[in-house]
Amino acid sequence: MKKYYLLIVCLLSLISQVAFAQKGYAIKAEIKGIQSPAPYAYLYIYQNRTSHVVDSSKVVNGKFNFQGKVDEPNLYSITVKDIKGRISFLLDNAAVNIEGGVNEIWKSTITGSPLAVEYQNYSTQHTNPARDELVENTRISQEYQAKGDSVNAQKYLTMNAQIMQQQYIHAQKYITDNPASFVSLLLLSSYWKEYGIERANSYLQSLSSQLQGHSIAQGMLATWKERKEVEGKTAIGILGMNFSQADTTDQLISLASFRGKYVLLDFWASWCGPCRQESPLLVKAYEKYNPKGFEILSVSLDESKEKWKSAIVKDRLAWTHVSDLKGGQNQAAALYGVESIPANFLIDPQGKIIAKGLRGEALEKKLQEVFKTP
Repeated sequence: MKKYYLLIVCLLSLISQVAFAQKGYAIKAEIKGIQSPAPYAYLYIYQNRTSHVVDSSKVVNGKFNFQGKVDEPNLYSITVKDIKGRISFLLDNAAVNIEGGVNEIWKSTITGSPLAVEYQNYSTQHTNPARDELVENTRISQEYQAKGDSVNAQKYLTMNAQIMQQQYIHAQKYITDNPASFVSLLLLSSYWKEYGIERANSYLQSLSSQLQGHSIAQGMLATWKERKEVEGKTAIGILGMNFSQADTTDQLISLASFRGKYVLLDFWASWCGPCRQESPLLVKAYEKYNPKGFEILSVSLDESKEKWKSAIVKDRLAWTHVSDLKGGQNQAAALYGVESIPANFLIDPQGKIIAKGLRGEALEKKLQEVFKTP
C-alpha cells in the first residue's frame, strides 16, 4: 500500500510541475560566494531600450527563486544587491536554472528552458568573445590616444569596427537560418540599424507569423515608420532644420548662424566612448580645413555641464559647442532623428545636408572632395 501511495505522490508532483510549466516560469538560482547576509536579487525586463524591476527575492545562502507568468518571451536580467554585474537571459513560461559565482556573475550557466539555453549558446559563441575583444581594444586605443598616438589609436578602433561587422554577419545568418526562433527576433532588434530599414524589414517578414506579432516586432515597425518620416527631413539635399541651444557660456547659438560655411553638425557626449575616440580625427579635420571655411557645431547629449566642459578641454575641441543639458532627450537630437551617438551631418554654405554619418576616415575623404584638396 505504501508503494502505491508513493507512486501516486510522485505522479501528482509530476503533474503539478507540468501544469506549472504550462502556466508560468520558475527560476532557481545559486550564486556561490555571496558573503553579505540575505541580500536581495532583482528581476528586470528590457523594454523600449530601458529596464525596470518586475520582482525581487531574498538571497539565502546564495540561493534565490522567482516565479511568475509572462505573456510572451522577452529579454530579462538578474542583479544581486552589492554584487557587480548582471545575468542576462531569455525568459518564457518554463523552468530556468542558474548557477554562477559572485566574481563573474555575468558568466553564470543557464539550463532548463530551451529558449534560455539557445540564447546563452549564441552569446557564448559570438557575443561574449566579441565583447571582451571590444573592451580590450578600446582600452588599448585609449592608451595610445592619451600618448598622442592617433595612428595606433585608430588602428584598434578599426579592429573594433571589423569585429562588429562580423557580429552583424553572424546575426544575419542566424536570422535567416532560424525564422521561428525568438533569438532571431532579438538579434534583429539589436542590429536592424546596421542592416537598414528596408533590409531589416525583409528579415522581419521572413520570420514566423507568431514572431511578427510580438511586441518587439511591432515596436520595430512603429520605429521604422517614425524614422522614415524623420529621414525624409534629413535626407541628402534637404535644408538642415534650424535650432538654437546655449553654448558653455550660456549664449544662444543657432545653426543658421553658420550659413556661408561648411559646417559639421556633430552629436556626441562626454560619457560616449566611441564619440571621444573620434575626437582626434575631428581635431585633425578642424585644424586642416577651418582656414578654408570649415566649422564644427557640436551638440552634446550631456546632463552635467561640468563633465561636458571638462571633456571639451581634455580632448582639445576648439570649436563651437552647445547643449540643452537634457541628455538623451536633447531637442536638436530629436529634431534630426539621432538615436545613437556619435552622429553627424555635413551641411553646405547654403544650409543643405550633403553627407551624414561620416565616421573615421570618411570625414577626411569627404572634406578633401568638398575643398578639392589632395
